[in-house]
Amino acid sequence: MVVALLVMAPWVASAQGTPDAGTPDAGAPDGDAGLEGETPSEDAEGDAPAEEPVEGDAPAEDVPAEVGEAPAEGEQDEAAGEPSEAPVEEPPPAGDDEPPPGQDPPPAEDEELFVLTEEELEEIEEAEAEGASLEEAAAGEAGEAEGDAGAGDEDEDEGEDDVDEEDLTLREVVVVGYQEEDLLRLGGSAQTLGQEQLEQLEYDDPHSVLLQVPGVYVRTEDGFGLRPNIGLRGGNPERSKKITLMEDGVLFGPAPYAAPAAYYFPLMTRMVGVEVFKGPSALLYGPQTIGGALNLLSRTIPTRPEGGMDLSWGLYNTRKLHLHYGASNRWGGFLFEALDVASDGFKEIDSSNRDTGFHRSDFMLRGFLQTDPDERLYQRLELKLGFQRERSNETYLGLSDADFEADPNRRYAASADDRMKWWRTQVQLTWRLELGERFQMVTDVYRHDLERSWLRFNRFGDQSQTPREVLLSPTGVRAVFYDVLRGVEDSASAEENIWLIDNARRFVSQGGQTRARLHFETGVVDHDIEVGLRFHQDEVRREHTEYEHLMRSGELVPTGDSNLVTDNLSWAFAFAGYLTYGIEVAGLTLSPGVRTEVVKTRGESGDREVSQVDAMVLPGLGANYRIAEHLSVLAGVHRGFSPVSLSIGPTEPAEPEAAPQPETSISYEAGVRYQDGERGRHLELVGFVNDYQNLTGTCTFSSGCTSGVLDRQFEGGEVLVWGVEAVASWTFEAGDFAIPLRLTYTYTGSRFQSSFSSGDPTWGDVREGDALPYVPEHQGQLQAGLEHEVAGGRVVATYVGEMREEAGQGDEGVFTDDYVMVDVVAWWQTTERLRVYTRAENVLNQQPIASRRPFGARPTRPFTVYAGVKVDF
Repeated sequence: MVVALLVMAPWVASAQGTPDAGTPDAGAPDGDAGLEGETPSEDAEGDAPAEEPVEGDAPAEDVPAEVGEAPAEGEQDEAAGEPSEAPVEEPPPAGDDEPPPGQDPPPAEDEELFVLTEEELEEIEEAEAEGASLEEAAAGEAGEAEGDAGAGDEDEDEGEDDVDEEDLTLREVVVVGYQEEDLLRLGGSAQTLGQEQLEQLEYDDPHSVLLQVPGVYVRTEDGFGLRPNIGLRGGNPERSKKITLMEDGVLFGPAPYAAPAAYYFPLMTRMVGVEVFKGPSALLYGPQTIGGALNLLSRTIPTRPEGGMDLSWGLYNTRKLHLHYGASNRWGGFLFEALDVASDGFKEIDSSNRDTGFHRSDFMLRGFLQTDPDERLYQRLELKLGFQRERSNETYLGLSDADFEADPNRRYAASADDRMKWWRTQVQLTWRLELGERFQMVTDVYRHDLERSWLRFNRFGDQSQTPREVLLSPTGVRAVFYDVLRGVEDSASAEENIWLIDNARRFVSQGGQTRARLHFETGVVDHDIEVGLRFHQDEVRREHTEYEHLMRSGELVPTGDSNLVTDNLSWAFAFAGYLTYGIEVAGLTLSPGVRTEVVKTRGESGDREVSQVDAMVLPGLGANYRIAEHLSVLAGVHRGFSPVSLSIGPTEPAEPEAAPQPETSISYEAGVRYQDGERGRHLELVGFVNDYQNLTGTCTFSSGCTSGVLDRQFEGGEVLVWGVEAVASWTFEAGDFAIPLRLTYTYTGSRFQSSFSSGDPTWGDVREGDALPYVPEHQGQLQAGLEHEVAGGRVVATYVGEMREEAGQGDEGVFTDDYVMVDVVAWWQTTERLRVYTRAENVLNQQPIASRRPFGARPTRPFTVYAGVKVDF
């Protein structure tokens, strides 16, 4: 495929045409051209001295007015703080020593007039504030050092290596890399959260970040978001295993095919953007294409030497230190990033002084080399290295409902020794090729390794007494087991002894992917062709060992007995490819596409082995019609897919009765969108239907499964999910103040189409008409702010409705609590480089039951306050 795309390059070059020798940078690659809807950089015209504006010239097509239009007479000088009385088009006759009265002197022969954009004017003002002269600042922005029109060869040589900083690096292509205004071109539902939005709220918990997006469901577990549970459009949020997870367009799950449960998730503090794709647009990302895809955007290498520090502290000794520094020149650059986040935790363990917190560290190093940015054929090679680690005293053991009501932040003595430890490495090499503005290609080669060990409470000696059942009904024969958990009674027999399990696992995820885009026009019709290929292999080796303990005076005492309960391997190899064609004419955009997934999975345990191959063709079509400048309607349909997971447990037969089937669905959506990004206005209403032909679930410890069926797939047959997603965002202005308001709402309904009994504990005995578990019917968020140039604040109120713990109908069954969470954020820009902020979370101190999976009730985080400072240098 790569060879075929390179063969296309000469044709694309000839289609480009020969650049006009008198037009600066006519053949240079667009500084912000990406694989999807990217617009040219506003500073792109600073590569060489701009041509003198001619009265009556119109801006180039598709170029923002502030970039392509020449200022009206006098505006340019006024914007720069100088008088504007000299008409540009009437210079004095050659040879005159003095200009006519009332007229400014003409430019010297070696000077060139240029047009300043709004961003350039702001940078000039900043330079003046730091003591730099206006002439020096303007010269730096206009690229004067490249050589003036009348300068000699010596001057050109001196300025050869000095170029506009925006040309030092072209915009990094990730998954789509568009601005929000470009969503009007997509025939699918998608939302973005940019760096400004993330920094306004300063959330570190990914659950809090993603609750800003309609159609996203979360289920908190530890109160900090260490291992998020995220679902899209009715998909099971358990360990985020039903969505495609990416960082900069590359899968980051420990084993996305063989074991999709995401026990690793990047720290949100390191991210500068979030993209959520649903509907037909999800076909480009895979393997999970039913719910959609989540792409996290990390910090890119800066075009100039710059860095920053973020330091914060809060209740429960929660602290954060984030450092980053990078620089670039014409031929390359680097970025180093270090992040350390820790807390003592908000829970207290019975009969123990051990904290319940965590400590996470994240180190990232990126570097690139590139060819001359001014050449039409541009190439860039980037290396990304990362190392992450965590130590957290986390547990799966919750509380009985009665104990939860008395003190939701309590932990039983049986969980005193619970601890998770893991480390992860990542290597990613990216090659980017651009040929003018028509053709771009990006290729990634990657490998991620993760090794983890989680020692935690697992069961009693009597396996008929499950911890979940004991805590749901701690009476009768279960009362003694309940007392042993709390440490108020010693274990008196082997049946009452406590078994801890060390879930040791080693993951490998590696592969290569290429995606390329060709853009061309035929008359008034725009065409975009995008093709992508991925070869991917991942695996997980599980070695789970149980250790027996006695309960003595509220403390765990090991007996020395152990038992290896799981020793197996799950492996997957996948080939995926997609082709999409976008055509736009007269405001109508059609985006037909198709994705192919061929997946081979294998499970091994001792001398037993099972394997199977699945091949799927997934077509889709998106449509978008622009009714007015900012108003459009959209619709889409596509076939969704979720791959099979194979695992052999200690009690399973070597050959299953029937090969498990992949999850498939036909998904529909339609809606209307109004978006005016310049004025901060966004209204959107989208309805969706997911018609599952075969819903599947994969057993995990976090869902309450036992070792015997760990990672085994269960099938739920036909299921119908439907809903509505709404966004209303509007920014009002009152003098020097801005008042941003944002409202999101999601309604979701679901229904099993058949009756059956399942080994998946979240389904249980299902009857036709039952609703799915852990999908709230109603969910919404309201944000209101008051912002000034130097200070601002925002209030965020989030409502999450009750969720079923198991499939059911009406009021029957066990539910989580519905709740309203209110957060308040304020910031003060004390100087240009210093920002102080504070964040108060859960100011109403609401601690509802967020989940009873796997063992007992667990809360959300209590009232917490943080204060921090950000410094740029």
